[in-house]
Amino acid sequence: MDSVTDWATIEPRFTRLRDFVLTDLEGFGENEEGGNFALVALVLTACDALGNLRIGGRGDGWRVFERCLPDEWKPVADILYDALRHGLIHDYDAKLVIDEKATISFAIGWYRESADLHMKFVSGERNVLYIQAQSLVGSLREAFDAIEDELRADAELRDQFLTRDRKGREVHVRANDAERWRTAVSKAGVAGAPNPPGTPTFFTTSTPVVFAGATGSPGPSPATAKSPSD
Repeated sequence: MDSVTDWATIEPRFTRLRDFVLTDLEGFGENEEGGNFALVALVLTACDALGNLRIGGRGDGWRVFERCLPDEWKPVADILYDALRHGLIHDYDAKLVIDEKATISFAIGWYRESADLHMKFVSGERNVLYIQAQSLVGSLREAFDAIEDELRADAELRDQFLTRDRKGREVHVRANDAERWRTAVSKAGVAGAPNPPGTPTFFTTSTPVVFAGATGSPGPSPATAKSPSD
């Protein structure tokens, strides 16, 4: 079947993901110190999203992370990804990588002055691998650019992206959970109509917001509205 998905169809979703991720990363980058674990975790989360949308599986984030690594580390991207992603997301600390001969730990740094140390060992025993957070961000930006070029050039990839995006953004309430879900929805307060047109938006939506009975602007669109805390 011929592709029916042009770039304009998926561009808003791709741009939304890229801009939200990179804006958050740039915000962390303005810190004088701190945030290095959170920044690397966000890079890995973005790899998860891109892996699902570009490649096709929730477990394929490592294949995007591979693009962010120097050549010598690409063959073991999956191992590094597991240690960093699962460690930082679930335990807020990188896991140790252990084989029969050595145990490798990670040092995650922040300052741009240490960029030349990125993905190099910082111990003579070659057992502490340094991750320079800002360097990883730069590599992720390049990965976004490369994947955009691929999607623009390949109609089949655009079809797959659209299908995966629609499927991946839904959570279906199970029948035995429906009553408590609906009760929670009915009891929750309503903040009111959105800000008048022209005033700053202050939250992010996963779908367009439409307020019943409201006049004027229907609220922030998912492509432009963003919470400073997201």
